[in-house]
Amino acid sequence: VKNSGISFGIARVSDGLNTRDVQFAANWAGIKAQGLVRGTYQFFRASQDPVAQADLLVDAVNAAGGFGPGDLPPLLDLEVTDGMSAATVKARADAW
Repeated sequence: VKNSGISFGIARVSDGLNTRDVQFAANWAGIKAQGLVRGTYQFFRASQDPVAQADLLVDAVNAAGGFGPGDLPPLLDLEVTDGMSAATVKARADAW
């Protein structure tokens, strides 16, 4: 991938609280091992506790070696509302 001109990789931690990406730690380490800038994201579930979701992301990154110099800040992937109002989604995304 790096040889094709790609300069960064982003690894998913989870889909909300209930579906962790079992390959996250390997992906996180692999991105760094290839000399790419790395980042992480979480598929956000507005119907779930936003702080618990953020904590899950931070805990997963820390368990995999933590953030290092040059790593991108964590990203929130907001694609669905889970039936929540726009105001609730925004408030919970802000809390995340």
